[in-house]
Amino acid sequence: MNKLKVILIDDEQLILDNLTYILNQFENIDIIYKSTDPMRVLNYVEDNTDVDVMFVDISMPILSGLEVAG
Repeated sequence: MNKLKVILIDDEQLILDNLTYILNQFENIDIIYKSTDPMRVLNYVEDNTDVDVMFVDISMPILSGLEVAG
């Protein structure tokens, strides 16, 4: 079974931790990267394009989740 490669982005660490905990309950999900800094995620995605799903916070101080996902 192929696992879904997932990236998590949220500027609040507690929410990021909770989402990580929830998603780790599923055997078919592989969290390949997570960050509270949307700029770091953009840099990661430039070099690693093999991503299936991104969970993004819509409202973040530097960039919105929509800007990161787009």
